[in-house]
Amino acid sequence: MCLELLKLVASGAILGQSRAYAPTPESLEGGHCATMKREVAILGGGSSGTYTAIRLKDSGKSVVVIEAEDALGGHTVTYTDSVTGQRDEVGVVSFHDLDVVRDYFARLDIPLETQVQATPNRTYFDFQSRRELKDYQLPDPAETFGGYYAQLLKYPELLEGFDKLPDSVPEDLLLPFGQFTEKYDIQDVVPIIALYGQGGIDYDQITTLYILKYMGPSFVKGLDIGTLTTARHNNHELYEAAYDALGSQNVLLNSSVSAATRSDDGVHCQRQRKLCEYPGGEACSLSCANARQTITT
Repeated sequence: MCLELLKLVASGAILGQSRAYAPTPESLEGGHCATMKREVAILGGGSSGTYTAIRLKDSGKSVVVIEAEDALGGHTVTYTDSVTGQRDEVGVVSFHDLDVVRDYFARLDIPLETQVQATPNRTYFDFQSRRELKDYQLPDPAETFGGYYAQLLKYPELLEGFDKLPDSVPEDLLLPFGQFTEKYDIQDVVPIIALYGQGGIDYDQITTLYILKYMGPSFVKGLDIGTLTTARHNNHELYEAAYDALGSQNVLLNSSVSAATRSDDGVHCQRQRKLCEYPGGEACSLSCANARQTITT
């Protein structure tokens, strides 16, 4: 590894964090990295970082994206079988059918289609009793989510973010989700939410606030009207197109910011590269008006 100094020089800067080709090195002058000048630096090229970069570029801003992986896209990973050419999504599978989603894909000329839901052969187990639930049937979402949706409508501010909630936070939102579902007799939503939430969470104990934020109105509507996927069955195509739209000179892959400080001049960051084409780690500088972090922590 080598260290390169990136100076994110910003006036009134905002430091906030956010994977589609091989890494592109900065240009060199006399063996040293040339100074890059951009209005905005985005730390992280996942979904939010890439979208932010495209929107800013379309607004006339000069942008650079600094991404730790070797491609844009974050959780969106598409596997292509080298023999058959068949593609499978091993990360993001589908997208909510929203105007902002359709506009974004249209901007990058990626056609969409309604996702066809497969009928999987599921087997259900009770892990506490270690037995198969042979007669169990997953509740029908159409009959299950009315009560849950009514609760969501009580908190429209969650669509805006946690900071829009009143002070103090409503007591119901602080209940363990298991207690919340019992209180409003909506326990049947839990297995469906757990299925779409892809596990990893104790849905009985997690705070209700986080479930209602993550599984919001667009999730419930998606159960009814369906979700979208790419017509060519390659969700990562979105990020390949975004890489082309931004330009290789504006996407720094295999890179991360290991330290950052503010000064009167703005934000100064130290950048660490995983792949170093230039032994010795030549010092590079990047000047920008703002630094925006889009990574989820």
